[in-house]
Amino acid sequence: MPRGIGRAMEKALAADDGETPPAARESLLMHPQRRELLRLLCLRPCATAGELARQAGLSSNAVRWHLARMAEASLVVRDSVMTYYPKGFIDPEDRPLFRVFAEGGTRDVFRAILEAPGSTQREVSEELGISRQSVFKSAGALKHQKLVTSIKDGRSRRYYPTGLLFARRESHRPRAKAFADVFLKQLQTGGLTPHVLRRTDRQLLVRISRGKSAEALDLTLDPYTTVLQ
Repeated sequence: MPRGIGRAMEKALAADDGETPPAARESLLMHPQRRELLRLLCLRPCATAGELARQAGLSSNAVRWHLARMAEASLVVRDSVMTYYPKGFIDPEDRPLFRVFAEGGTRDVFRAILEAPGSTQREVSEELGISRQSVFKSAGALKHQKLVTSIKDGRSRRYYPTGLLFARRESHRPRAKAFADVFLKQLQTGGLTPHVLRRTDRQLLVRISRGKSAEALDLTLDPYTTVLQ
């Protein structure tokens, strides 16, 4: 990616009129539950407070309180349908795609189609041990997001992945790099000392310290893969 484009993207991700001062924003990450919520939102962006509560083992009220503080501090974004994702982490146009995969049954159906392209509704049903009606519903949601397509074969309909998810994953790489660059700079600006332990195009593992306190933060940079887990 040309250097000028990368800098422009970093600037766009960092810009936010009236945002909370950096020190107040980044010190929030010394709290273990907020670090866990940020980690989960990188794994599966566009989660609801209820979904995060179940994953983190916290009460819904506690999660909503933490998310409200994180949103006020510009660490996360809350959209119009009350789902959350890390600021600047994903293309907002991909929010519906991530919401489709929030449903565990739909994730399972998509994985089954990925592993056996051309599977029929009956074959997916038998493979997953769920009803054909459930497969039909999940496949319909996937087709609506152009993640799968279907072809009529006699009395059956065969399902195939479209490749959209993998295309979106590839186009996400520059954004992921810019997100990590901006995030590390924000940590420093906020008075925290970040030490990168591991950084790849799929992971950012960083130790953050403030005074004598130090914590590790392990973030995925590849949500288009981890969302299927």
